[in-house]
Amino acid sequence: MRTSDITADCIVLGGGPAGAVAARLLAREGARVVLVDPDRALPRLEGISDRLMTWLQGEGLAAWLPDLSSRVPRRATWAGTASDHNGEHLVERASMNAALRAAAAEAGATVVTASAQVAPDRGGVFARLSDGRAVAAARAIDARGRAAHAGRPVRRGPATLAVGGWLTESGDRVASAQVAPFADGWVWIARPGDGRVWVQAALDAREGGSASPTERLMAALAAAAADLDPLPGGTPEGVHVRDCAPALREDIIDPRLLPAGDAAAGMDPLSGNGMLWAVSGALAAIAALRTLAARPGAASEDLARRFLGERIRETYERQARLGRDFLRQETRFRDRPFWARRLGFPDNAPVHAEASAPGTVRRAIVVDGGLLAEREILVTAEEPAGVAWVAGVPIVEAWRRWRAGAGEAALAAEWGPEAAGAAIGWLRARALV
Repeated sequence: MRTSDITADCIVLGGGPAGAVAARLLAREGARVVLVDPDRALPRLEGISDRLMTWLQGEGLAAWLPDLSSRVPRRATWAGTASDHNGEHLVERASMNAALRAAAAEAGATVVTASAQVAPDRGGVFARLSDGRAVAAARAIDARGRAAHAGRPVRRGPATLAVGGWLTESGDRVASAQVAPFADGWVWIARPGDGRVWVQAALDAREGGSASPTERLMAALAAAAADLDPLPGGTPEGVHVRDCAPALREDIIDPRLLPAGDAAAGMDPLSGNGMLWAVSGALAAIAALRTLAARPGAASEDLARRFLGERIRETYERQARLGRDFLRQETRFRDRPFWARRLGFPDNAPVHAEASAPGTVRRAIVVDGGLLAEREILVTAEEPAGVAWVAGVPIVEAWRRWRAGAGEAALAAEWGPEAAGAAIGWLRARALV
């Protein structure tokens, strides 16, 4: 390897949710981790789903976030119907990133404020930092977001921009969030309850003519005014533009340089699961790294490539189809360019392929004891991605034994009464026993 200033077990590129979480978990496991991030994120609000919040609380990370709101209702006005069944926790993204990097540092990761160019090298990876130093490591996690797609083969969705900015309101305001469509896109308005308002519009990158980002954002708010209550007034400040088009990397994954989060696949913000995907992608990359360290060799490298590649593609396609189906519910604007370009993306396939039988068994790569392994999984209508274990019980084996005549007592003797009862209850709920 080339001469380096820093030697590590893993370089993590990017200090957003995917990178910071990965660096923290690897450092807690005793790895020498260097987390590299330029710290350039601009202030904006994002929503954290209930599922991700539960995970953050379980990891003790929610307490690190300095301005996290309690759960707020998310009022969606879609196809002329309003609902507030969903909710989210509002967080300022730049401060969240900084807090998660601080948590990684406390766990033992070395955090470097810089950008980096990294490439596979003999024996591992080699990174050149913008501060002039060099880092050599066995492997790397690339969590630089969509910036990591430069120069790579990428499948892209309709060109979409997120244009956002801040407003200020006087008087007391209840924390809330709203989503509303209009003829040329859709808007998300988030009020953390302190008088600030984050307004963001998803717009087609090919439309807008010579209008400035501020003008396009104000036009979007005016166009969606009928579905916004209350309608924020004033001119947004700190307006900035981000690429938010769905994007899927299509190159072969190098086991020395594993992608996570948007660096693997950028999700449409309409899915509402961007940060959940980022964190779950980090956990998947860590499972691959553990496997490569515990069982070095071509077999583990192939397993890691297939596990991450299949997971990334399946998640991307599922989220894109969910977004497509949600867009199709809004029929008022379907002939407008923004909507027409998205109603057939990524295809016309259903979100989930239906199982050919009440229960279908297939082999898949799963995380077993923290490492990757090929196991049988049971696919159901409720779990189209398949399930390997229920309450620690290998569900395919339990299902087969039940169908062969084993009763509750036999399964309880094998896995314990509580676990066996949970597995049997799960099978009964899906009409499989």
